[in-house]
Amino acid sequence: MSADVVSILEKRRTPVSALTVDVTGERVETFPKRYKHITLHFTVVGTGLDQAQVEHAIELSHTKYCSVGASLRTDIVIEWTVDVRQT
Repeated sequence: MSADVVSILEKRRTPVSALTVDVTGERVETFPKRYKHITLHFTVVGTGLDQAQVEHAIELSHTKYCSVGASLRTDIVIEWTVDVRQT
């Protein structure tokens, strides 16, 4: 997913110098202890990055290109947040 975000932003002529993704999840109490909620926190660093463009790239990556997200159960809530930092 992160490679998709970088690629989308590069195509918009806003290259990324660093991108990290911190993932936290919440599991159900019963067995199998599957995930019921996943949060992805993106930290994107670069010059000339636009918050809206970064958010759009993450949304597009999540909804169109992410094979992992498409493979998960549909009742798992997947949310994301983003921190854009200018260099």
